[in-house]
Amino acid sequence: MLLKTVDLSVGYGDLRIVQNVSLEVKSGEVVSLLGPNGSGKSTLIKGILGLAKVFEGKVFINGEDVTGVPTYKLIRMGVGYTPQRLNIFPNLTVKENLEVSGSWLDRSKVKRRISELVEMFPELKPRLEYKAGLLSGGERQILALARALIAEPKVLLLDEPTASLSPMAADKIFKYMREVASNGVAIMLAEQNVAKALRSSDRSYILVSGRCVSEASSTSYLTDEQLRKIYLEFISIKPDSSL
Repeated sequence: MLLKTVDLSVGYGDLRIVQNVSLEVKSGEVVSLLGPNGSGKSTLIKGILGLAKVFEGKVFINGEDVTGVPTYKLIRMGVGYTPQRLNIFPNLTVKENLEVSGSWLDRSKVKRRISELVEMFPELKPRLEYKAGLLSGGERQILALARALIAEPKVLLLDEPTASLSPMAADKIFKYMREVASNGVAIMLAEQNVAKALRSSDRSYILVSGRCVSEASSTSYLTDEQLRKIYLEFISIKPDSSL
């Protein structure tokens, strides 16, 4: 199991937002965190990364207890992260964004990884010398994903990777996400685009008010009428919303 949490409670200051959440993500698996706004999806990811306070519980990466380990050390241990906002440097070029992301790596490896990533994400190849702030929304998210992959992580955490994107751009992000997972990377994403997330992930956890209320295969949420009624409608997802 590449990523696992056990009874994890997370928040800020004295406020607990996520309570007693246990989850796991295997190698090559895509797992969605679903739930209404304010349910704690982003806070859970930040707790795993050491960016939010852990009150109780444990976080394991590849079987190792990493609870409370600083974020920069987790990155060096093979965890990649794409925040919802501020995930690129708009005043740097695309190439510079990638170089900065791998600044702690050997220069020859960074050069190799940039070559590999622009082949994986061909949209970036002709724009290496463009200022990142000039990219479209979809291209920015692709760059953010490439930045997170520069060090070849085994665990990838994505916070709302398709927020504010067009349907076509969102489809492209999910397509690339599946390609990354096919190389053995364990991916967990917090996502508001429920229909696309369910179609693109293997399993899903539903969070409501900071608690995990359900976990099942993503296919089950799409096909099992009882699960749709009890859980998806409970978190205010309309049954006719193209699921």
